[in-house]
Amino acid sequence: MRRSRDLGNGLGSNVSRHVLAALLVAQPLGTAPLLAQAFQGTGAPILGTAIITPTGTGTETITVNSPQATINWTPTDTGIGGGPINFLPAGNTVTFQTGTGAAYTVLNRIIAADPGRVIALNGAVNSDPVGAVWFYAPGGLLLGGTARFDVGSLLLTANDPVGSASGQPFLEGTSFSLAAAANSVAGVEISAGARIQALGAGSYVIAVAPRIVHQGDIQVNGSAALVTAEAVDITINGGLFDITATIGSASTNGLLVGGSIGGPAGLGAQGVNNRIFLMAMPKNDAVTLTLQAGAALGFDIAAAADIDGNAIVLSAGHNINAVVGG
Repeated sequence: MRRSRDLGNGLGSNVSRHVLAALLVAQPLGTAPLLAQAFQGTGAPILGTAIITPTGTGTETITVNSPQATINWTPTDTGIGGGPINFLPAGNTVTFQTGTGAAYTVLNRIIAADPGRVIALNGAVNSDPVGAVWFYAPGGLLLGGTARFDVGSLLLTANDPVGSASGQPFLEGTSFSLAAAANSVAGVEISAGARIQALGAGSYVIAVAPRIVHQGDIQVNGSAALVTAEAVDITINGGLFDITATIGSASTNGLLVGGSIGGPAGLGAQGVNNRIFLMAMPKNDAVTLTLQAGAALGFDIAAAADIDGNAIVLSAGHNINAVVGG
């Protein structure tokens, strides 16, 4: 009884003081890993094998040991309503890497307590050349002006990869499907100043959402696609895309491009086909596909005369069936 009174008062025996000191020290040590990590949330792998390791203040490494991996992320910001959730603050860095030496695709499903809130990525995301990094958030994604992506390939979407919510594989070979909630108008926005690089041969950068605004810079050594639709099927075919919108977008704002998309010259017959696909598919009302003044689209000019590997494809209201070498 005496020890209990001494501990409660913070006075008394040496034993009581030592116990109290241990309790005070234990709390900051226990919470330090949460404060140090780059993503402001908790990740739980639900498909494949992914090891999440905080490596310093504002940095973490995610090692993927399977061809496909899905990580469900729960942001620490649990507010209902309000502005974008700063899920990757400026100055923080996440690095994805293979643990086996093999190629992988890792899907990051970011589900907030209020799923309608936008998820903001303002820091750096890196991967090795064999890594394809995907991000999905039902309320949409915002890449801020300080965002820096240097990855093997990249997908940004407000449309859930079909099957992923139940922990099923989301890729069948090189084909996948994405579907948003009915009449969603969630968007993917790449702000002015944001930079995306995917410069390995045959890489891709894809954004799919009911609404897309691109004001940043995308550099890809393969193909880039910005697609506005509620549901879409995509097949990656020799660095090109077959894109079928099964349900169009309910957003009349559609696709707005004021930034740049480019990269190295495609080699066509040498097997490297570089394309830029801009596609807006309406659901009920007309949808806009707008190229603002100052938008810059196109790949570097090849040194040789054969430059048929480079092309820009614009589609409003029609699916895309890319032909290799066409």
